[in-house]
Amino acid sequence: MRHVDYLIVGQGIAGTLFANELLHHERDFIVIDPNLHSASKVAAGMYNPVILKRFLAVWGAQPQITTAKSVVLQLEGLLKSKFDYPLNIQRVFHDEREKHNWSKKSLEQDLSSFLDSRLDSTKNIAVYAPYGLGNIKMGGRANLQGILAAFREYLLRAEKIRTESVDYKELKIAQNHFIYKDIQAKKIVFCEGYGVKQNPFFNHLPLNGNKGEALTVRVPGLNLRSVIKSNIFIMPLPEQGGDIYYVGATYNWVDKDSIPTQSACDELLKKLSNFIKSEVEILDHKAGIRPTVIDRMPLLGQHPEFSSLYILNGLGARGVMLGATMTKYLYQFIESAKPLPRAVNIDRFYS
Repeated sequence: MRHVDYLIVGQGIAGTLFANELLHHERDFIVIDPNLHSASKVAAGMYNPVILKRFLAVWGAQPQITTAKSVVLQLEGLLKSKFDYPLNIQRVFHDEREKHNWSKKSLEQDLSSFLDSRLDSTKNIAVYAPYGLGNIKMGGRANLQGILAAFREYLLRAEKIRTESVDYKELKIAQNHFIYKDIQAKKIVFCEGYGVKQNPFFNHLPLNGNKGEALTVRVPGLNLRSVIKSNIFIMPLPEQGGDIYYVGATYNWVDKDSIPTQSACDELLKKLSNFIKSEVEILDHKAGIRPTVIDRMPLLGQHPEFSSLYILNGLGARGVMLGATMTKYLYQFIESAKPLPRAVNIDRFYS
């Protein structure tokens, strides 16, 4: 029997960040993950403090980005790789009304740190933005796929991960611990993303999920150094070499599979052609189910009946930005009984 402090189920962005937090605090743990397709392996990894559809600040944006960048820097040191790529994010204005609204919003206290009041006109002839662009500060991208792969290799070398799917029937819960096959642990944290729908302990929570599809493309001569956001976005992938970009993403609330579709590919290319006037070569096309919650806030907390069971889920489309802060919230809640913010505590659905 192997004795550990924690068992983590899932090694997407939530499970990876929680495992890293345990490493930082010298807690022993094992991760169980089947190494199959997940939304984290498709995600853009972009951190953006602004909801660009309505020009609103994301909840807790500034401290969350600061925490996320600090944790990614820590991971760069642990895994001896570069993962953080600060990027200017530019929003294409669709008409004069949007431009005026941006200028007005950039003077508001909660947005002045993020929205640059100076408006841009592009000098890149391949970018079509007749009404100009607005610049978002504090944005960037974490190479999420690189983090997940490198962290998995680290866990494999340390014998802290098992490549298998969890069998809930094998989970035997006692008063102060639980046993899973040959593992005895004090606590279990479920970080399963949309897979929580199969979890008998937490599948009652209102995590609906939505399917997102994205492309990796080559656009010769485009030479973008910023993310360009219209009704979709195109983002440079500098670690992959010149002229390689991520294009995303679609939102589908009906399909619940990870199979790329031609219709989504066509949709992305059509929307991209509205503001990028260059030939596009598709290199890859992926799909995943984002773990999104009915109120658009994460799911953190303790099972109402079994005190050794916890959940870290519902990071949605902002996993990199939210994940580091949510991980620290949950760790402090478990280890120090520090109350979770009600906005993210699963208790909000029990009262």
